Amino acid sequence: MSRPSSSMSHSSSRVHPDLLAKQQEHLMLQRLLEATTKLLSRAEELADSGDVMAEGGAAIASVLANWSSIFRIINDVAPPPPTPNPSSADDSTTTTNEPEEAIVEPLPRLVRLEMREAQDLE
Repeated sequence: MSRPSSSMSHSSSRVHPDLLAKQQEHLMLQRLLEATTKLLSRAEELADSGDVMAEGGAAIASVLANWSSIFRIINDVAPPPPTPNPSSADDSTTTTNEPEEAIVEPLPRLVRLEMREAQDLE
């Protein structure tokens, strides 16, 4: 009977390293699965961010496409630039020490009020 027990322990000693190797392999496969899942979720997040950036780029492109129309409208509405007097052009050919008179149009005045002041005014 001693022989069967020795053969049992001998077969058990061969199985034990194989079992440990398979357990390590299983553990590594689980880690690989977790890493793959994390990588997939990060790739999906990047894809969503890319979609947001593409939509933002399209919005910026549509705004930039409208600038030519805006400038055309501003030029149509703006008063024409002042034309120089022919008599002053003749005077400018001669050298004089008189200061040149420039046509200065008043600029619109922008006023900035803090919210508290605006509420007090009401």
